[in-house]
Amino acid sequence: MNISPENKAHFEAEKEAIHLILTGIGDEIYSTVDACQTSQEIWEAIERLQQARMVKVCDDCQETTQTG
Repeated sequence: MNISPENKAHFEAEKEAIHLILTGIGDEIYSTVDACQTSQEIWEAIERLQQARMVKVCDDCQETTQTG
């Protein structure tokens, strides 16, 4: 397969980005992002997980405040 230097550079950068993201996440997150094809998809999935966690934390804080 013959690819242009620009496409090769993009491919290598994408590979490196995916590697860096995957080495910095735990197993519970990895199982969610395992099916993602690009670093952008992985990043967006992690952002959604983090937002969901923040909502849960906020809900827990409100419950504690209301019952405590």
